[in-house]
Amino acid sequence: MPNKYNIRANRQVLDNFIRKRAWIAFRDHFCEYSVEDARAIVEYHNNTTHRTLLHSLCDISNSSPPPPDLLYVVAESSPRSLLLQDSGRTPLHLCVIRGYSMKAIISLLSLAEKCDSLDKQHLLLATDSRGCTPLLAALYRFDNINESIVRYLVNQDVNGASLLIPSAGAKKKQKQHAPLKYVASSESIFVGGGLESSDDLLRFMLVKTYLARMKEMYQNDHDGDTYIAENESDVCILQAAILCFDLFGSPKTASSIISCIIRNRLHQIERLNSRTDAAGNLTIHIACISSADYNNQILRLVSRETDYGINSDDCTLLEYIMKASGPNALLFQNKEKDLPLHCAIKSKRSWLDVQRLIDSCPTSASTRTGKGELPLHLAMKCGNCSSDYIMKLWEKSPEAAIISDNDGLYPFQLAAIAISGRVQKPHRKSKKKVTSKSENVWDALSVSYFFLRECPSLIQSCCL
Repeated sequence: MPNKYNIRANRQVLDNFIRKRAWIAFRDHFCEYSVEDARAIVEYHNNTTHRTLLHSLCDISNSSPPPPDLLYVVAESSPRSLLLQDSGRTPLHLCVIRGYSMKAIISLLSLAEKCDSLDKQHLLLATDSRGCTPLLAALYRFDNINESIVRYLVNQDVNGASLLIPSAGAKKKQKQHAPLKYVASSESIFVGGGLESSDDLLRFMLVKTYLARMKEMYQNDHDGDTYIAENESDVCILQAAILCFDLFGSPKTASSIISCIIRNRLHQIERLNSRTDAAGNLTIHIACISSADYNNQILRLVSRETDYGINSDDCTLLEYIMKASGPNALLFQNKEKDLPLHCAIKSKRSWLDVQRLIDSCPTSASTRTGKGELPLHLAMKCGNCSSDYIMKLWEKSPEAAIISDNDGLYPFQLAAIAISGRVQKPHRKSKKKVTSKSENVWDALSVSYFFLRECPSLIQSCCL
């Protein structure tokens, strides 16, 4: 077992070489140690910090950082030091923050691939005290983003999980942002610039983020098949921007980017009715699946020089897609046999969106999902049980009140089930929420009673 006093003395010698930036002398001394001594020296730290020798090497702030191969040699002697954190930062965090070269970052991640005790994905998803992954740390350099490093970190994350991890602000109330937000804010002079080129960082990040979110949503379908990602070159840029609407940082930025895509015809309008993603969704499905609130966001679809008002061609996103796609798209079923209307109800979109879909295609209100559910059944199961919402949906398809789903449940029974689900989850320490809960339960009771009153024959049917 190495002598702890010798370990501390040798560590001080190496720390002096680091302060002097004497990398040749550092290498000569370090290579003389045995394997056990080298590991102990690298992992040595005092009682107040967890700063290993590798952390010190990765935290050089001037223009004389250590050679990348030296980082590899030190990390190889103690691979677990890559996972240790000093002030919440791993050595990979420090390399990115200090602006080290691509070779330095590659040297650390290449060791993770060769060492069985390390998980490269764990290094890529590690968060510091601010909640930043190495990717977010690279993007925090707004005016000096190293595009090659960002691309490398994204490509190394095969699952794309780092693209969906938001930064945790120092303040609890501070809004968290995903990596796409920082690229959209700093990559171009005007919002949306660069999407025309497949080599641009903004388009690269948008496509990668879209594929990561699709994989997260459709990791395993109901038949047990795994999600097969699309080719990056085949991704519809409009579909990607819609599904990632909430990751751009603000609705205004997202709307500006979508407006730029439509205005410059980057999405191939003629393919809105035929272009599907790996899950069989048209662009109208994607617009309905997205949980982002874009109802009040007006897309400025006409180029302006001095007129900043609303023109006749300006509209909301859903209005534009419905107009450009045509009625046939509203009856198109994806691989789960869902219409755009079904997707909108499952995503709990507002009644305004649902009403627009039904008014444009009344047949969809009486069309079942792949599981045999009518939109009325689906709304109750998905938590859209306010009396106003249910009554309006029933008015669009009154016959749904006497039709059961595949489980044999009628709308009045689904409303009763919704009541029991809400009663079992009481709100705590909030008189306002308790009142809201009581109103919701009363709404559900009213819905259940309404359907029984309108269709008394259901009582006899259900009792037989």
